[in-house]
Amino acid sequence: MKKLSLLGLAALTLLAAPVASLAQSGWTSPCSSSATIDETALGLYAVNPFPNNACLTHRAASTGTIAARYDVTNTAVPSTPVPPWTIFEFGYVDTGLGSATAILYEINPCVPNPVSICRIVSVDNQFCGQCTFPNNTFNFLTNLYFVEVTLNRPAGAPAPQACTLRIF
Repeated sequence: MKKLSLLGLAALTLLAAPVASLAQSGWTSPCSSSATIDETALGLYAVNPFPNNACLTHRAASTGTIAARYDVTNTAVPSTPVPPWTIFEFGYVDTGLGSATAILYEINPCVPNPVSICRIVSVDNQFCGQCTFPNNTFNFLTNLYFVEVTLNRPAGAPAPQACTLRIF
């Protein structure tokens, strides 16, 4: 009987470990996929060719602002409505005069007034930025979330690139 209880406890522990690890999973997106591109930027944007095709950028001669929005979905399973995420990360390429910005927003489903949670503005010649927020910020039962990425390129400037987004 003692061995059977020990075996049952071991099996339960092995089954619970993957569930706990799934609850901690974060949300990710390459900036080249699943974006809703603002209609004013449809003629401006491009996705880099392989192997750098994770990045959203400007077409060769285009200038101006590209705005792209990414829906943040709840990947903290099984059914964890308040994931313990605390970090928003933005991977980008900014070599100079242009800029890349990513803003994480919360929005109430019935009140279309987005509230900024976290903002990352590119720094010249760096490739990644992070910002933090409290671990109870997300509640998928009461709110929706999205990230807005903007790429600004003035005339004569190298094209900035938005490459990766992570919330964990």
